[in-house]
Amino acid sequence: MAKDEMILMNMSFDSHHLDKVLMKLMDAKNFYPQKASSIVFNEEVGFLQEDRSYTDLLVRIKHIADDLKLELNEGEHDIKLDIKKVEVSLNGLEREIKKIMDISSQLQKEKHENELTLGMLKHLNSNDINFDQLNHCQYVTMRLGCIDKKNKDQFSYLDKYPVVFYELGKDNNLIWGCYVVVNSYLLEVDNFFKSIGFEEIDMPDFVHGEISDAKKELQNEVEAMQSYILNMDLKMDQLRIAHQDELMKIYATASYIAKKETYKDYVVDLKNKYSIYGFISKDNIKDLKNHFKGIDSLEYQILPSDTFEQQQIFAPNVVNNSKFIEPFELLSHKKQKIVYAYAYLYYGVFALFFGDLGVGSILALIGFLNKGKKSGRLLFALGVATILGGFVYGSVFYVINLYPAIIGFNILFRVIDGLVLIVSGTVGIRLLKDKWTMNQLSKKGIFTMIIIYIVLVYLLSLLENSIQLPFVPFAIVIGAILGLIVQLIRNKKRNKEGKNVWQ
Repeated sequence: MAKDEMILMNMSFDSHHLDKVLMKLMDAKNFYPQKASSIVFNEEVGFLQEDRSYTDLLVRIKHIADDLKLELNEGEHDIKLDIKKVEVSLNGLEREIKKIMDISSQLQKEKHENELTLGMLKHLNSNDINFDQLNHCQYVTMRLGCIDKKNKDQFSYLDKYPVVFYELGKDNNLIWGCYVVVNSYLLEVDNFFKSIGFEEIDMPDFVHGEISDAKKELQNEVEAMQSYILNMDLKMDQLRIAHQDELMKIYATASYIAKKETYKDYVVDLKNKYSIYGFISKDNIKDLKNHFKGIDSLEYQILPSDTFEQQQIFAPNVVNNSKFIEPFELLSHKKQKIVYAYAYLYYGVFALFFGDLGVGSILALIGFLNKGKKSGRLLFALGVATILGGFVYGSVFYVINLYPAIIGFNILFRVIDGLVLIVSGTVGIRLLKDKWTMNQLSKKGIFTMIIIYIVLVYLLSLLENSIQLPFVPFAIVIGAILGLIVQLIRNKKRNKEGKNVWQ
């Protein structure tokens, strides 16, 4: 692990090159631009404002896509977009969508009402109540409808009112019925029934004839409306197919430009030209200049990294880990001192304890198939370590032995030991984050980590095999302890001299 030595770079350029610079800046690697608002201290110096119209356009397109059930993605894009022309096109599309949705919504509403009426007729058919006479009473009013079964318990509230609820029938979830109330209490009772979800059903005029005929006519209307609704869905599908390529292109271009607009936050306006400040390591300066090659007016100025520290602008702490260590940044969140500890622990355990050709191959394959993800790269690294350990033991899925193991070690015990070490080691690394401990687990403290492994493995082998203390392992432990003492003295001396143990 190595810290990159950072410097502050100022890139200045003519204003007419702004778009080119922003497009290059979006793809620049290992360059950390700083907000212009944090750097501008002179009233005569300004900074650019992001154009939010492209962000607003994206919100609008997403709403249209939701209505059309269109899944958007950022595919091929242009570098420019005529917003006025796009808005005219979207206005027409939105009007078509609204027209179809309004018709469909009205059809759904009428279909629902007819279905409720049809359900009510099925229950009226078996009752001898004269509803026509009730509807023409002068002093009482009748309401037909249905209510959820779970709300029937609230009817006790009506005991003090002159109202009667007559249950006509039930189905799985609903109670079908009617209530009759004295007109002087109608508003209060209506309000109560609405509050508990009573859905009133208005009977069409033709219902007052033969109920069987009314049911047939309603059923025909329900089927016709369902056909109309499907037709509206088909029109919406046709609308989606006709406009999906256009919407995808607009969405991708607007997304690209909206992202580019956010980079204006880094641009300092010097009236006659623009400027961008950012941190970069000395090793990456050449690559950055090559990346911006072709912009004639671009000039570079190198500044000390602490130029704006009084304004609380500090150089980022960039760690450049090797490809072998980088996958473990997923576990350590790039904390410099911890990432190596995780790498030593997991590589060692998966190779020496979980080593197996079959298991390693599966882990490596899963990791390779997901190499675009951090978790995939981690699984691939652990899979390779497990395969290497598998060559030592010659086992496939811990059952098939291709050849005698180079190291004789009970399979069950080594897997259990590995799990113990993984759990205890991970917990230990997360808990022991003080400076002294991390110094021992750093790159310079790799010897200390090996010492810990030797001691733990040796103690576990004693427990499993119940053997007497032999001379060779005992000598290894003694050597490990001496090495630890030497390491501690070395670090203590460095700290006294004021040196950075991480350099």
